[in-house]
Amino acid sequence: MDSDEELLEELEAAKRGECPPPFGTYEFQIPGSPVSVQAKRAARDEYEQRVRNSYKGNKFIFIGDIHIEFRWWISAKSRYETDASADIDNALKPTIDALTGPDGLFIDDCQVRGLNVAWSHSNSGKEHISVRIDFTPGDWHPIDDVVFINLGNGLCVPSPKNIPQDARKTWCKILNDRTDMKEKILSLGGSYPWASTLLLCPRPFHRTRVNGFAVVSSDEYVA
Repeated sequence: MDSDEELLEELEAAKRGECPPPFGTYEFQIPGSPVSVQAKRAARDEYEQRVRNSYKGNKFIFIGDIHIEFRWWISAKSRYETDASADIDNALKPTIDALTGPDGLFIDDCQVRGLNVAWSHSNSGKEHISVRIDFTPGDWHPIDDVVFINLGNGLCVPSPKNIPQDARKTWCKILNDRTDMKEKILSLGGSYPWASTLLLCPRPFHRTRVNGFAVVSSDEYVA
């Protein structure tokens, strides 16, 4: 199979929601207006479901660092002359919360390296939010094939679960060996960003940031 055929297959898989687009940008729209973090619980729950419905059917989750852009399309008259719409800063948390976790597009908001937020005038008056997520191609995982290995010290690494036992053993050994190497470099005064590059594997997450996901020990992973 040549590169053009592979690209076409990736694009078709992205249309089916099996993977994100291969070029490192994922875009979608949330219908309606956002809610404020101060809104009543029922309103926040409705908004969270509306956000999740906007990317419903996707079968992947981003596991690396990302940059997000939110653009809220709203009538300028409504924005300037009424107090009906939420403040942009107050609408951020409910929106990001709806994008995280086992039912979300990424694991935790600690993955967000950059955030751009703006509003623009909607000529039609119909409100919606355009969302753009920029990611490193390859930094994603099928959501039904991810498990977190707890390497100790509260650090968990996303890993594939549907692979043969021998492959799991090899993967686990690589993670543990490179984690030990990283700690050795740090103990000798090396910088964290440089030492972390030695892992050559998905970035780790603290245990408190992967609630709701399957978390296992190294021994449980290879059993």
